[in-house]
This record gives sequence, structure tokens and C-alpha cells, in this order.
Amino acid sequence: MIIHGLSECFYVFGGVLKPLPGAVSLSLDPKITAAFDNRIRGGGKRVKYILEGYDGSIELAAVPFDFYKDILGVACDDDGTFTEKYIAVNQMTEFSLIYTAKGQRDILWSCTAGHLAVKRKTNGKGVEVQTFVIPIYARRNENLKIRSFNADPSSVAYSTFFGFKE
Repeated sequence: MIIHGLSECFYVFGGVLKPLPGAVSLSLDPKITAAFDNRIRGGGKRVKYILEGYDGSIELAAVPFDFYKDILGVACDDDGTFTEKYIAVNQMTEFSLIYTAKGQRDILWSCTAGHLAVKRKTNGKGVEVQTFVIPIYARRNENLKIRSFNADPSSVAYSTFFGFKE
């Protein structure tokens, strides 16, 4: 399992980089499947393990309205009312998730997001922050994940990794 303390988090939808402010944590587990090859002589079987992607979740202090509309399929009426629409699993919207953790920058391609769990509670003594946990599924395509190991934040490769110069 990978758990990152996030310092920057964005998503890309429709070719536009959009911030995910208030990202608290990101947890990803590799999704691996096994394929068996029965064609080996002598009756043996060869197992081939395939990295299909990652399953996990991202925890946010607040979910931006753009993320609701772009990724979660929520429609916004003229009066500001949000309506959650039914989305079949094979119609989920793909996006890229981009983040920085401890100076390392990553891009996950072909991500989809599940819907938020609804959790609310009353607190009689003070304020307790309620976060939002969104399931994230990153699946393989030509590029599953790109990572920058460049430890020099002043380098051009590091400062333009997200597609813009800081």
C-alpha cells in the first residue's frame, strides 16, 4: 500500500488542469491479476502476473464543484441545485490524477472515481472537521503511471512536470 502526505494535488479533465485543494491523503494498492498458460510442455503451468492498475482512495477536506460536475456526473441547475445522475460503471468519466508527495511528482492516467460515502455527525463540543473519501481506480493503458524522481525543484523538468511552469 502506498500512502502519501500530499502537498499538491490536481486532476486533468478535458485537457484542463484543475486543482484539488485540501487533499489530505492518497492510498493506493496495486491491482494484480494472474494469467495461466496451459501450453507449456510436460503438463506444467506458467503463471503470468499482470499489473492492471491501482485501487484506492483520496481523502479531501472539501470537494470542488468542478470535480462534482466533471468527474462525478453531478448536474448543476441555474438555481445552484446539484442533482446526482446515474452513471453505469462502463460510462464513468476518465481523468488523470496528478500529485506531489515529499518532492516526488506522479501522474496516474485513466483514473475513474466512485461516489462519495455520506458521513455526517453532530458534535456538541467544538468543531470536528469531516473529510470526504473518494474511491479512485487507475487502470492501465499505454502509460499507467509517470513519476518524477528529480529532487531538484529548480530544474525545468521538475517545475514543468504538471504542464505549467511554476
